Amino acid sequence: MPARSLPAPVLRRISTTAMLVALSAPLLAPTEASAASVTTWDKVAACESTGNWSINTNNGYYGGLQISLYNWRYYGGLNYAPRPDLATKQQQILIAEKLLADQGARAWSCAPGTGLATDHTNPYPAPTPAPASPNHVYDNIRFANGTWQGAQLADGGADVSQVATASLPNGDTHVVTLVGGSVYDNIRYAGGTWQGAQVADGGGKVDQIAVVGMPNGDMHLVTRSGGLVFDNVRFANGTWQGAQLADGGGSVGAIAVAALPNGDMHLETLNDGVVYDNIRYAGGTWQGAQVADGGGHVTSMAAVGMPNGDMHLETLNGGVVYDNIRYAGGTWQGAQVADGGGHTDAISTAALPNGDMHLVTLASGNVFDNVRYAGGTWQGAQVADNSGSVNGISATGMPNGDMHLETLAK
Repeated sequence: MPARSLPAPVLRRISTTAMLVALSAPLLAPTEASAASVTTWDKVAACESTGNWSINTNNGYYGGLQISLYNWRYYGGLNYAPRPDLATKQQQILIAEKLLADQGARAWSCAPGTGLATDHTNPYPAPTPAPASPNHVYDNIRFANGTWQGAQLADGGADVSQVATASLPNGDTHVVTLVGGSVYDNIRYAGGTWQGAQVADGGGKVDQIAVVGMPNGDMHLVTRSGGLVFDNVRFANGTWQGAQLADGGGSVGAIAVAALPNGDMHLETLNDGVVYDNIRYAGGTWQGAQVADGGGHVTSMAAVGMPNGDMHLETLNGGVVYDNIRYAGGTWQGAQVADGGGHTDAISTAALPNGDMHLVTLASGNVFDNVRYAGGTWQGAQVADNSGSVNGISATGMPNGDMHLETLAK
């Protein structure tokens, strides 16, 4: 028997307002508790209309499930077509789902034996979203002669959210990655082989990482977690000190580190747009954080120590990059525009033994390399990776004059 209109007693209990809402409201996905699979609806249609979803015999019921024109209109079918037989099979089933939820399987005399009353399967579940492509790490080398190797896969494992790099005096490069709040350390040995990523901090709560190689062969791994900053030393012999609190203020929003030839390490912290400079002296004591940029508008930063003892602090403000120098004597130059394009998303820096500094910038998925020569002039930004898919960068200068550029891309 076809799908009938609501019985008169039920109709009298439905207000005019409710009927108007039902006619005008957007169609909602059926709930699991009042649904039936497409297979079950096919069984019902086989009985009701011999499975003909376009049937119209002028008996007052239409389509594969023989839905009355009243029910079609009442349950929102007019959003699809004037009559059920003019709608698609899926559209007819979606309206039938509403009728089933309201009147039950009794609306179809063909229901017995089809499982309509007991199926409870959503006929058209929302598709499962495809898993997001994970971020992988790519290693590109700018050789000392100015040519590029080209990006090569360095870490194709888990989804990396950040990468940081550090070079050691022996020619090793540490590629440190952040995955799900845990930190992994991978070494590219001077000969070009890789150690493989190993856990350096498995706590699972790290928000940001920064690394720097020291003149004595140690490497500092600085981590930010919940606004606190921790310093962990990987000694030259490969053992780890363990994370120790370096800034317990609880409000640090970003970090950067730089090493100087005298063994000092500078820790730059960002707090509400203001940059603070803290020094860990070669002997292990700390100076304490002091304002390095009090403008209040910095969103990102990078720092690098130079062979002459200067330190460059690069800051990002509204897409514009500023270069500030802390001279070896401890005085500051003051921030000066280094890239005024206004489109920079991220920055990284690398120092070379000849005194050149590389300012690497990320803009709209493309990577640009700008050189500040030892004499103080700038080369100008040049494309280093124009794939358009890069979402993270980190650069480090090597003792032989090469520069490693690590990029994150899906």
